[in-house]
Amino acid sequence: MSAGLSRDLGLAGFEYVALGPFYGFEANDHNLNGYTFGNGGYFSPQRFHRAGVSLNLQTEEARQLVIRADAAIAYEDIYQDGLDVLPLDSADPFGVGSPSRERGLSGALNVSAAYRLDRRVSLVGHIGAIRSAEFESFEAGLALSYSFADRATVTSQDLAQAPFGRMP
Repeated sequence: MSAGLSRDLGLAGFEYVALGPFYGFEANDHNLNGYTFGNGGYFSPQRFHRAGVSLNLQTEEARQLVIRADAAIAYEDIYQDGLDVLPLDSADPFGVGSPSRERGLSGALNVSAAYRLDRRVSLVGHIGAIRSAEFESFEAGLALSYSFADRATVTSQDLAQAPFGRMP
C-alpha cells in the first residue's frame, strides 16, 4: 500500500514538475529472503515502512528532445523475521536465524530521454539507480529507434520504460 500527494509547480517548458510527500507500507507473512531450497530468494519483510519526498517531471511533448525524471528520498524502517534456512526440512539442522531491523535513508532516480536524430531515427536512453538499506540497483540502456513514417518530433511514448516499473 502506498499513498502520496503532489503539487504541479507549473514551470514553463514542462508538461509537469510535481513535488510532494509519500508513504508506503508492505507486509509479508514469512521471510523468504534466502536462497536455499524452499525459500523464494526475494525481499519479503514482515514490516516495511517508507516515508519521503518525490520529484517527478517531464519536459514538453512533441519536441526534438523529451525527458522524464523521477527522484525520491525516503526514510525506511524494515523488520524481517529470522530466516528459516531449510523451511521444507522438518529436521533442519540450521534452525531459524535471528530477526533483523534496518533503518535509514534511501534514494532513487530514474531518467529517460528520447532525442530525434532525423525524420525516422531516434536515440532513446534510460538510467536508473536505487539505494536503500536492503537493496541497491543500477540500470542503464541505450537504443536506436526506427520509425517507418517520417516524424517531426518525439513524445513521451518514445521514452524507455524502467524495467522495474515507476517509483513512488
